[in-house]
Amino acid sequence: MRESKVDPQQKILSVTVGLLTVIIGLFVAIKPFEGVNFLLIVALLALGLYELFGWFRAENRTIWALAGGCVSLLFAVLALFNIINILFIWDILLYTIPIWAICNGLIKLAGVFALMRRGEGGFGWKLLTGFFGILLGALLLILPAAGIMTMTEFTGILTGVLLLVFGINVIVDAYA
Repeated sequence: MRESKVDPQQKILSVTVGLLTVIIGLFVAIKPFEGVNFLLIVALLALGLYELFGWFRAENRTIWALAGGCVSLLFAVLALFNIINILFIWDILLYTIPIWAICNGLIKLAGVFALMRRGEGGFGWKLLTGFFGILLGALLLILPAAGIMTMTEFTGILTGVLLLVFGINVIVDAYA
């Protein structure tokens, strides 16, 4: 097993962003309609900035880590644009978050394959997060498309669970 060379400041940042994302994920899962727009944007911004910061500080950079940060920031800006112009929760829950989850999941899987090609370990949580993101993103897109309006609360809960898993992944990465 390789020895961790994580900078103490990076570890503190990772744990902070991970805990923030876990807390927001729990809040969104428990209370999907109370301030969910703002909290989702904060979570996406935190994850995006964390991934970009980590990419700039990493010794073994991959394009996938950079892409993950850029995609999270892009979708945070899109969600913010929706709040400012539309003030409508459905757009964020029904479109922005599912598409972000699928994109981020695909990027995480690509990153896992890059780690595997380099012979590195410690990609179990990234693999789980990637599959989970794709699965939940697809589920979130399919349910509203089927016209199941009663599933909107369920959609918020799934979004919260997704953020919870992403936050745990960030915390696990801090100690990998």
